[in-house]
Parts: sequence; C-alpha cells; structure tokens
Amino acid sequence: TFKYTGEWRCGKRHGYGKQEYENRDVYEGEWEDGKYHGRGTYYYANADKFTGLWTHGVKEGDGTLFFSDGSHSRRVYRNGRLDRVQDFDLQSGKYSGVVRREDVSEGGSKSRPTIIGSPRVERVVDEAAKSSP
Repeated sequence: TFKYTGEWRCGKRHGYGKQEYENRDVYEGEWEDGKYHGRGTYYYANADKFTGLWTHGVKEGDGTLFFSDGSHSRRVYRNGRLDRVQDFDLQSGKYSGVVRREDVSEGGSKSRPTIIGSPRVERVVDEAAKSSP
C-alpha cells in the first residue's frame, strides 16, 4: 500500500503531490495523468535521493543523485535510461569525468574504463550497463 497527498484531476494524481511507498521510498514533485512528470525528488529508503526531471513516469534529461555519504553524481537520462554520468564527485576526489552508456556496454558485456576504481563509481557503471539496450 501507499499514501498519496496532493492534487488530483479526473481521478488521477495531477499537479503537485507526495507519494509514500510501503518500502519507505517517497516521491515528491509534479504529476501528470497519474505519473511522475516534471520536476521531482525521489527519496530512497537508504537515504539516497534523486532530484531531476521526469516525463510520463520515467527519468528524462538532467538530474542529480545524492548519496547518503554526501557524495553525488550528475546524470543525464534518455527515455528513462541512464545515458551518462557527468562530474561524478566523491568526497575523496578520486574521480570526475563522464561515463557514457556506450562506454559500459560492448557486445552485451560490460567494459570498464581503467580509471574507474571506486566502489561507488562501479555501482554507477553497473547501473548504466543494466540500462543499456
């Protein structure tokens, strides 16, 4: 079950609202026709959060994923799939740059640039590879 507080139109979530899920994740932001649409923030139960743009229920365009340890990554999505990670910023400063989807998927298997070594960056690369066609 979930709890929704916000605006409605024609029986669907529409306008600004907040939805709390059973697993303790929360989405707060703009809705259209019952789906995330516009600017919003998705709060994960593990204390990470994503703030960015949504189109018809999927991430689209620029957004930022803030990790509970204080680090963050700027991301670009196309059609709900992670396209690239820009200016990945760890508190340690070990990595900054761009990981494009084509850099992490090659013939159906992952290829990892050698400069990537942080476990946090590896998680981002794994997510990008999973979202590749």
